Amino acid sequence: MIRITWLSCALSAVMFAGAALADAPSPAAIAQQCVQEIGERAQTSVAAMQHRTQVGVARIGHLDEQGAPAPVIAASAHASRHAVNEAATNGVRAVNGTAFACLWVLDAIDSPDGPKQVVLAARQQSITVIGNVREQANLHISEALMQAIGAPAAVMAF
Repeated sequence: MIRITWLSCALSAVMFAGAALADAPSPAAIAQQCVQEIGERAQTSVAAMQHRTQVGVARIGHLDEQGAPAPVIAASAHASRHAVNEAATNGVRAVNGTAFACLWVLDAIDSPDGPKQVVLAARQQSITVIGNVREQANLHISEALMQAIGAPAAVMAF
């Protein structure tokens, strides 16, 4: 899926309007838009991880209620962790892609370091948030597994 954003328009403008660089948005304005887009990518990832966690925990509970054997419940927990980790990885890729595109645009217009540092800080903060949510999501899944099978989740982790 191709997503047309303000950033992609700015990138196109920089690439194709060489003489019009004087009309380009300021580096600070570009950096601010980039921070917003980086945050949106991170929020999308967080929402996906939260959804996958809720579905996984509910599935573990349902399997337990239905009397499924421990290996089946553990396999469900493993699949849920995998889904959460995949959402986190995709989120980090999206954040990195957006940040690096922003840095490219800022370099193309000879931006000072300040706006670039703002983009890099937003990137790092978003990656940290994604990592923290990933860790918490996996902990919730492990807790649901431990509650369902009555064994330490670390023993059942694959």
